[in-house]
Amino acid sequence: MRLEALKSDPQAFSDHFDVVKGMSDEDWCVNMKRQSQNGSSLIFAEENGVLVGMSGGRQYQFPDFSHNYSLQSLFVSPHQRRRGFGKRLLRAHIEFALKKNPGIANFLCEIYSSQVESINLHIDFGFIVVGRIVEFRKAKSQKSDLIYMQLRSKTLKL
Repeated sequence: MRLEALKSDPQAFSDHFDVVKGMSDEDWCVNMKRQSQNGSSLIFAEENGVLVGMSGGRQYQFPDFSHNYSLQSLFVSPHQRRRGFGKRLLRAHIEFALKKNPGIANFLCEIYSSQVESINLHIDFGFIVVGRIVEFRKAKSQKSDLIYMQLRSKTLKL
């Protein structure tokens, strides 16, 4: 799923396809276990036993920031988009995080300006734009701003 995401939407993740394509299943398992121990979590969406999407995130570990949760990735296979999987993944991840720690006050995400569908999904869910870094990414001929978005837990209507 992650390799599919890196191929079809390379701007959705910080990794690069050419760097991670050689990782074995064992390498991925070791990486995921390490990430899990650091507070990261992954939520998957499937239909008829086939993975169609995933969402990754983590709670901030420092005590002064532990009331914040970073939604670090959201991907739905291109042929499965506009069927509600993104919204369900977002909802499931937020519900998971709040169940794990009801004290979370903020959900935060960073989305490249070129990912218009993702930005609109988050806005429809209640996120607001709180900042922007101009030309954060300069890959080949594509330039993208980095959009910072926030959702306050007290405004949630799950």
